[in-house]
Amino acid sequence: MIPQNLMMCREARKVLNELEAMAYNHNITTIVTPSQIFIADQVVQKYYTAPILNIIKSKVKGLKKVSSKHFTLEHWVSVFNSIFANNTSVHRENSPIQIIDATVGLLGFNIISKYLITDYSLQDAETIHQLVLTYSDNDIQKAVSIATNNGVYNIRYISAILEKEKALSNIKKAEIDKIRERAENSDHILAKPKVEHSFMDMATNQYNWEQTKQNAELDRLFNEKFGK
Repeated sequence: MIPQNLMMCREARKVLNELEAMAYNHNITTIVTPSQIFIADQVVQKYYTAPILNIIKSKVKGLKKVSSKHFTLEHWVSVFNSIFANNTSVHRENSPIQIIDATVGLLGFNIISKYLITDYSLQDAETIHQLVLTYSDNDIQKAVSIATNNGVYNIRYISAILEKEKALSNIKKAEIDKIRERAENSDHILAKPKVEHSFMDMATNQYNWEQTKQNAELDRLFNEKFGK
């Protein structure tokens, strides 16, 4: 059974619907979890849909004993990776998916999946995958809250919010770094040793200065009278 409140890539839904229909034909009930939807999104971004379904149907048909695991997509990931390894014709060109991982980015994906109100394209699936790997779950939740409050349900809107917040954060960080640098420079100046003179020091310096001037004047008069 596929949850109605979780959106996914349209190609992923095709695969999951087919798996559910196959399970039904074998009198097996399936429960599709957010993790399975996350995997399905990645699988259809990496491989074309038709070869995925052909492999599953072919393998299930050859099984003597079928269980519920055969109708969960994660069971087939290693099979796809093995069979499709050297068959570039089944790989989508320029796919951002190298390794299919059901853990990294799952919570962020689940937040977005619940937020969206319709299934989405492969291009949007790529955007979502990039967002959940780039931004924290907390940032994604904040962006979703802003979009929901504004009545907008679009992944590109979420992406724009996150990019704007990141840019503002970078600007604030740069300003803080400048302020910190100025403060450090001021501390450096203030940390220089202070030279303090006592009254006796100043009096001695004044006396020495007067003596120097008198000696210079005596030398001048002596030179005028007797010559050098």
